[in-house]
Amino acid sequence: YAPWEEYRENIRSSVYGNGPYARLVAELNGDIVGSVQLFLNSEAAYGRSDLGIQSPIIRLLAVSPYARRRGIAKQLIREAARRSLELGARTLYLHTSDMMAAAVKLYESLGFERAYEADTTNGETLVKSYKIQLTDALPLLQTS
Repeated sequence: YAPWEEYRENIRSSVYGNGPYARLVAELNGDIVGSVQLFLNSEAAYGRSDLGIQSPIIRLLAVSPYARRRGIAKQLIREAARRSLELGARTLYLHTSDMMAAAVKLYESLGFERAYEADTTNGETLVKSYKIQLTDALPLLQTS
């Protein structure tokens, strides 16, 4: 399916590209089983200053299928949020599509809310923006 192949290629190409403030990885028994990238703004994340996001953005969250349902994605998002707070950011953004229904459920359970003003499109696909106010993000930042 083309969107998944494009997503995988975006992850591959971003590993060697410039732009991310941080590339976070999760390990399980010595294997890398998840990753997420943290960008400082929409220009760095997408080359899109027109989105007007001057806060950190997480992109390309991925967890290996065999390692899912263990809280790895939540830990990666939590660490990205913690680092964003250290930078003095008040808000953390992400973009996703309906193709990522399970991820959307996770984001909403962590306190992310729709940020309609930063929605965009990728071809015919609506790319939905979500944000969380980090100062109000205690459920996200709790480690238990």
